[in-house]
Amino acid sequence: MRSLTLHLKVLVILLVSLGILITAYQIFILGIPMTEDETDDLWNIDAKVEFQASPREPVKLQMFVPPLAQDYVSLNESFISNNYGVSINRADGNRKVTWSARRASGKQTLYYRLVLTKRYSGEQTKAKGPIFRDSIPVEGAEKIAAEALLAPIRQHSADVETFISETIKRVNNVNDDNVKLLLGGDASTPNKAKVIELLLSIAHVPMERVHTIRLAADIQQNPELWLRSFNGESWLYFNPESGEQGLPVDRLVWWT
Repeated sequence: MRSLTLHLKVLVILLVSLGILITAYQIFILGIPMTEDETDDLWNIDAKVEFQASPREPVKLQMFVPPLAQDYVSLNESFISNNYGVSINRADGNRKVTWSARRASGKQTLYYRLVLTKRYSGEQTKAKGPIFRDSIPVEGAEKIAAEALLAPIRQHSADVETFISETIKRVNNVNDDNVKLLLGGDASTPNKAKVIELLLSIAHVPMERVHTIRLAADIQQNPELWLRSFNGESWLYFNPESGEQGLPVDRLVWWT
């Protein structure tokens, strides 16, 4: 009986000690607010999709949604619809939601909501990414134009970072005849990104398109297209229009 009582006391002491250690870790290491005077930001991200459905055809709608393994942690995620099935799959490291229905008619509205807060843990996993890619095939006049643009880019760059910056700068010079040829009369941001990717691929520099949204209160916005490349140690982010480098801390990123 005494042995059982001793074991129970030891177990209680161990559990209490473990609880104290966990609480101390949350307060001093993770920085979790512990008093009513401490506050933290919560972000509600809402998206709405509207479309007209044909009563004679099934509906299948897919959309990429933000990943949940960045600097923010999800508190709640909701998919709001009327009589739609919802599934989430991973595609090349990203998350894709699929809404589906056997029959739907007329105007349809689907809602997505994500509630985020800043991730407290300072632990960062080591970044991984490709450091080489095959060239995109190009022939004829487009090949000559691409090589003409790459010559000064190589001359004015010293590493992956400056190479990409110089490429973006050149592609945004829409008065350049070589740029005009590669853009084919389409100076939209997605098409500029396509030309930038072509030039980088010839130099075997990998590039990915990412979409970002700003975490700002009470504004309507569309996801912005950015570019990113891995330099062997970390991801480098670039705005394909302005050439701005380094993703602002108030942006949420997902790639497609």
